[in-house]
Amino acid sequence: MKIIKVSLALLLLITLALAGTFAALLAQRVVSFPEEPVPSDLLADPKYQDAIKRSVAILKRARSDHHLPSISAAVGVDQRLVWATAVGYASVEDKQRITSKHLYRIGSVSTSLTAVALGTLVDDSKLALNTEFREVVPGFPPKRQDFSLGQLASHTAGIRHHRSFPLSLGELLNQEQYESVEAALQLVRDDPLLFEPGTAFLYSSYGYNVLARAIEVASGETFISFMEQAVFRPLKMTSTWAEHQLQPGIDLAAPYIVYKDDIIRAPEVNTSYKLAAGGFISTPRDLVAFGNGLLADTVITAATREALWTPQIPGDGLSGRYAMGFRSNGVDGARVISHDGVSIGGTAYFAIYPEEQLVVALAANAQLYPSELDIRQYADAIAAEFRKLLPTRPLDPPAQQ
Repeated sequence: MKIIKVSLALLLLITLALAGTFAALLAQRVVSFPEEPVPSDLLADPKYQDAIKRSVAILKRARSDHHLPSISAAVGVDQRLVWATAVGYASVEDKQRITSKHLYRIGSVSTSLTAVALGTLVDDSKLALNTEFREVVPGFPPKRQDFSLGQLASHTAGIRHHRSFPLSLGELLNQEQYESVEAALQLVRDDPLLFEPGTAFLYSSYGYNVLARAIEVASGETFISFMEQAVFRPLKMTSTWAEHQLQPGIDLAAPYIVYKDDIIRAPEVNTSYKLAAGGFISTPRDLVAFGNGLLADTVITAATREALWTPQIPGDGLSGRYAMGFRSNGVDGARVISHDGVSIGGTAYFAIYPEEQLVVALAANAQLYPSELDIRQYADAIAAEFRKLLPTRPLDPPAQQ
């Protein structure tokens, strides 16, 4: 199987450069890096005070290293939130201090949420991972080869991602409101597959749009409604929303692009075109609740969880081996289930250490330009501080379905 890589930073660089947008953004830069080293709020379990103290220092270093407007973190141990804090500004222009309850664009971390929604339908015997998509949605135009729901979830179906040419301007920096998942499918429904399903890997936001439509048909609910009923409410993820349906009074950290020493307000985008793969906003606290819930088998069974965590493609360097909505790799001998997310004005990462019953989540309200923020290195460092205090405990073997 071959692996096709697409760099979001490179895509943004090409798009903005060709469109002349980046020059305009530079002209609108809001401020150079503001100093604000003190966390603005702190939830801390005294049992982990030493690890927390060192982790706060890691957050400050991450912010300083990359001139981030803000960065937020949360940690769960034994299916319980034990630490959450944030450093910096929710709005640089207004000097509004960030809190751990502010929401961030989580980008591709959205795929993990969608994959678990699929898993609930698998557990209810309404779908199977090897089900062909057109068995569920027969009205979708036939392609040269059929593809399965599992291939959609693992980005091996052959559905294209954002175009990396000037035509991508209308996609990556989308301004259009798509009122439904089916409406957003118009972006790819008539496109040919890029390769035979199951023979290559290409991360595809649009592939997850296709998957979301199958979830709607099988559940009988709109995608957003089903996400709320099947995932968010049971896991008490009270701060996770579809960004294009953001309600008044919800504190969303303003999105920025960091270019050298300048913090630039990110251009307006409407993420309804890629809802299932990049349209959700959340907090590290909620992402920890998500990870804790998976470890507790709250919304999906252990067997389905392990199926979603089973790698489907060969190793891909630092990104690890892709499973279904999750990456499976290792850090210092530990199994790590994770996903990162990069979006216009936001970066996020969460990781589950199953055997240590540890969950770590980070988010920043910035995207680095033209490089990408390696937020994982700081999450790994925070996880290492907590892992020093935790025993390794094997998970119960998943029940046979």
